[in-house]
Amino acid sequence: MSQFASERLIEKAAERNAQRGVKGESKRMRWLLGWVIIPGSLLGLLFAWGVHVGARHPDMWLARALSWMFG
Repeated sequence: MSQFASERLIEKAAERNAQRGVKGESKRMRWLLGWVIIPGSLLGLLFAWGVHVGARHPDMWLARALSWMFG
């Protein structure tokens, strides 16, 4: 597929989305997923995993170091 043909397909898709009124809603959802939901879940999972490991292995060197520093 030539570059012109692929550009034309992209333009057609953008025109269809503009006619449907999807552009603003789609942009907001992408921002929400990219800046709030995905990073928030990754940080939450990291925190939960740390709590789990710290609770199950309190004698581990990392848990001891953190309790010494913050506890």
